[in-house]
Amino acid sequence: MNLILIAVISLGIIAFVAAGILYAASKKFAVYEDPRIAQVAEVLPQANCGGCGYPGCSGLAGAIVKAGSLEGKFCPVGGQPVMEKVAAVMGLTAEQTEPMVAVVRCNGTCANRPRLTEYDGVRTCAIAAATYGGETGCSYGCLGCGDCTKVCKFDAIHMNPETGLPEVDDEKCTGCGACTKACPKGVIELRYKGKNNRRVYVRCINKDKGPVAKKACSVACIACGKCEKTCPFGAITVENNVAYIDFMKCKSCRKCVEVCPQHSIIDLNFPPLKKKETPAVEAPKTEAPKAEAPKAAALAQPVQGGAMPSAAAIEALLPQANCGGCGFDDCPAFAAAVVADGGVGEKFCSVGGEEVMAKIAALLASASSAPAAEAAPAPEAAPAPVKEETPAAPAKEEPKTPEDLWREKMGYTAKAIGLVPIPQSRWCNGIFKPLPPVTGLEKAAPKTAEAPKAEAPKAEAPKSAFDAYTPKGIGLITILQSRWSNGIFKPEAPKTQIEKAEALNAALLKEAAGK
Repeated sequence: MNLILIAVISLGIIAFVAAGILYAASKKFAVYEDPRIAQVAEVLPQANCGGCGYPGCSGLAGAIVKAGSLEGKFCPVGGQPVMEKVAAVMGLTAEQTEPMVAVVRCNGTCANRPRLTEYDGVRTCAIAAATYGGETGCSYGCLGCGDCTKVCKFDAIHMNPETGLPEVDDEKCTGCGACTKACPKGVIELRYKGKNNRRVYVRCINKDKGPVAKKACSVACIACGKCEKTCPFGAITVENNVAYIDFMKCKSCRKCVEVCPQHSIIDLNFPPLKKKETPAVEAPKTEAPKAEAPKAAALAQPVQGGAMPSAAAIEALLPQANCGGCGFDDCPAFAAAVVADGGVGEKFCSVGGEEVMAKIAALLASASSAPAAEAAPAPEAAPAPVKEETPAAPAKEEPKTPEDLWREKMGYTAKAIGLVPIPQSRWCNGIFKPLPPVTGLEKAAPKTAEAPKAEAPKAEAPKSAFDAYTPKGIGLITILQSRWSNGIFKPEAPKTQIEKAEALNAALLKEAAGK
């Protein structure tokens, strides 16, 4: 009994002394922690995804409290509402930050990018990327093993078995960036979510040259540069044989989508583009003088009834970019649609942004509250003066020359050059005088069929130097050859030409005999 009592008392004394030592040590080596860290950590969603760049939500809370500002710090999971709560705890003001979303920049589906080999190893993108380029001819595209789906904590990305590519659920994606870090090919990228969840981006990262990239994938970017030249905002650059759209500069005008020959640029969640029809060219019409157009000061006045401002007043507030990013052909079409629908509705100007839309909303509000104004009758246009047409005096016929009479008889006209009989060649070449040669007329005019006459064989005339003129030399010889080319006249030449040719021929024969 005494032994048990002694053991209990000794253990109690030891515990009391140890507790005192621990209490003194805790006071001596105490570490002060700002209570706001716990308050900020309590506001955060505790997803511990690392999308903010810190190790968990407690790491982000400690960094915010230590820095004393929210600059460069953002929780992608909680978004702007959570950051406003954090700012309230810290006594700061939360900056407006555009939400981000993951985008798959590869369109190499099974139909667009045929498979050449089959991977039979461990189904992970990290190992497949380390061993070889992939199952297709594109070594830059998605490998299709699904590492991105395994690291997503929000179930926002899944593999499509038909296309073999990952698909992102915009509603669930928080923009934490875990999938971008897990992709060894860099196919997934974080971009602005955009107004009404609309985005324009190049869905290709192939850096091979155009023919090689097109052979591997039918929708690959070939770096033609058309999109870069078309973009009015300088948001597109072509480097390393592939185009890239800077989402911070892009205004979603979609002009690049229209000119891309490979359809590599994707416009997501946009209405279909309207095809612009070229208007038919009409004959000019004489119109009556129109009344003078209203000045700019009168554009802001509401239309009759005060319910809606004019389309010109709304158009004056637009940036006049005529880019089509709003889904309409141009700014006048957008303004006309606002007037026709009686309000803005879902319409949005991607170039002007919220500032322009706020001005339009203010104009609509002021027009609805304004009293109805009586519309002044438009001035009637004065009728155009009618000109009396005086009958033209009959043209006097000039007397016809013998040459004209001969042309009419034979059917030779200036319009028929090239289609008339062979004697016309004497008219069109401008060498001979327009006198009807008897021999040519007899050969060119149609004749009645006659019985063939037996002719005695004629002795072949000796060849002379004049035979040197052959049809092969037409256009390169003297004017005399034209008498040979038409086939009408006999090969009669001036004596001077024959004498010169015969003298040359005799000299050549004499020289040959001397050798």
